[in-house]
Amino acid sequence: MRLYVKCVHCKNEIVYKTNASTRVELKMIHGKSLELKCKTCGSKAHYLIDKLEARENKTILSIALLIFMIFTPLIMILFWRLIWISGLGGVLWLTIFISIPSYIYIILNKNEQNRVKFFNRS
Repeated sequence: MRLYVKCVHCKNEIVYKTNASTRVELKMIHGKSLELKCKTCGSKAHYLIDKLEARENKTILSIALLIFMIFTPLIMILFWRLIWISGLGGVLWLTIFISIPSYIYIILNKNEQNRVKFFNRS
């Protein structure tokens, strides 16, 4: 998870990566504060863990969208003959095949939102 805080000197964002899923877990590892170095101005400062903010990871959302965009047409191409032959039942098959990548995207997106919300509330 990526955590963000503003530098006290130059006001640019500092990014801190951690595997901790809650503030409590992060406090158990580092204590009440964390020393971070700003990449822009090079200054080091202690930041309270309560001031760190989690945000959604755009990489995970991009991967989920890529899965949706690749697998939906791929499934359609692979099973087009089955869909075409089955007639009205093909509509059901088509719905099922489009639903699978959609559900993967929705689940990954919701999971990421819950992780961020859970960290920011703790």
